[in-house]
Amino acid sequence: MSTIFIGIAGGTGSGKTTLTEHLAQRFGSDISVVHHDNYYKRQDCSFEERCRQNYDHPDAFDTDLMIQHLKALKRGETIYCPVYDYAIHNRTEETVEVKPTKVVIVEGILIFQNKDLRDLLDIKIFVETDAEPVNQLVPEDAATKKEVTAALLRYIDRDTLSARLTTGQIEAFEDILQMTAYFCRRNVKGKDDGMMEGKANMQFLDALNKVIARYESLTPLFEAMAVMMDYDTYWKDLMKNPKIKNPKLVFQSEVEKALLMPSAVIGEYTARNAQSDSAHAVHKEYNWTKVFDEE
Repeated sequence: MSTIFIGIAGGTGSGKTTLTEHLAQRFGSDISVVHHDNYYKRQDCSFEERCRQNYDHPDAFDTDLMIQHLKALKRGETIYCPVYDYAIHNRTEETVEVKPTKVVIVEGILIFQNKDLRDLLDIKIFVETDAEPVNQLVPEDAATKKEVTAALLRYIDRDTLSARLTTGQIEAFEDILQMTAYFCRRNVKGKDDGMMEGKANMQFLDALNKVIARYESLTPLFEAMAVMMDYDTYWKDLMKNPKIKNPKLVFQSEVEKALLMPSAVIGEYTARNAQSDSAHAVHKEYNWTKVFDEE
């Protein structure tokens, strides 16, 4: 099988990821997508040091590994793409299986910088849009739970979710939305009720802003969470598990973890959807209740 490699580059928020997703949806199983972002190098340093790194520099990427993987796809071989998590600024232990297809889209801000990578691309597209203020959640949005909820809904397409989700998934979404606002909201002095301190709330805002920067929306994350925490399946499993004494607390804890690892959640959900056409498959599946079964 002859494979065509299409490179799509552009600045942050330019729309390159949106274009990539539209192409992948339009052509389905004939296309595989490899994101340069997933090839950020693994870093053996503290979280604070990782936060100070320049992630817009070519040295931040393990481009050599990406080139090896693309050459393997060209030979008709399956690869296992690394998974990067923006919340922890590091590569995770998970991988995503990518099988060779007729077309492989390579997406990233710096994919045209490396000549060896550039030479592998048959078609090169650079997406350029007029510069606009970067949309993001700011600390002022977290003054109260009500204000956080309103801020989150600016980036969530309710109509899209209503059309795609089942009743049980919609119910899960509504609760996930409220829990997210609860996690993000700024704590009132003396009333932190055991939740993270105000300073730590920025972990949630920063993780959500990474999703907004990449997808220009929070809809992909909340759709993934609602489907994987469906009240008609996931919640019933929690209720039936004799080892779980407080299902609501478990649900809340899982929402918290998902918010801090959004790329892993979206990656898992995307891979599950793609398994039917065999274009992608998760190499190591997530089990949302396993951690509690083992306690």
